[in-house]
Amino acid sequence: VLLAGGTAITAMCTANDANKQVAAQVFEEKGVIDDADEKPLHGAIFLLLDTLEAFPESVQLQTEAMAALRSLVVDDDTRKSECMPSALENREVLLSDEIYPKVGGIVENASKLASQPLKLTEQTLLLLREISRGQERIQELAKPKGLMMPYVRKALGSSEARLVRAALAVLRAFAFCEDVRDELSLSCETKGYVQAVRDHLGTPVVCEQGYGLLANL
Repeated sequence: VLLAGGTAITAMCTANDANKQVAAQVFEEKGVIDDADEKPLHGAIFLLLDTLEAFPESVQLQTEAMAALRSLVVDDDTRKSECMPSALENREVLLSDEIYPKVGGIVENASKLASQPLKLTEQTLLLLREISRGQERIQELAKPKGLMMPYVRKALGSSEARLVRAALAVLRAFAFCEDVRDELSLSCETKGYVQAVRDHLGTPVVCEQGYGLLANL
């Protein structure tokens, strides 16, 4: 049931901001007449976080729930409205002081799983990119002796274009922090980015992320 639910959320919310809003919010009715008594709660977000924490060793469940969670927070709907996209509102929930430590722990757990299907690695990296906001948090995530940088570097050297694109996207997010950008700009590091792009010149999304990273540096 949980697997099916995660898959359904991903299918429903990919590139559809209205569905992201509906899936992420439920209303706890306090009264029948007065609408002001309704309290908005981020239902699907918390459900997915609880699922990821409850089944830390289930590769299949981690994969689908991670993908579903990311689908709620990535701004991928090309139909732009005048109001703030629901995806960005959902992302702010993940970045809140209360929730962020839980999300960081979930990402770290996924990176340590012995079995790493392509989809799990890709979705973990892409969720990492979404939570890489703010100087202090990026510095913590990008620590050379931490778990995330080795995970990103391994994906960067993959033969799978999807993983290379995701790794480059994470590094672009890291590069918004000046101190981390200085580390990423070292010649021993930039050689890897250039090689990754060369290995996947026929894949536009890899080139886009690679050129963007080099421009940011």
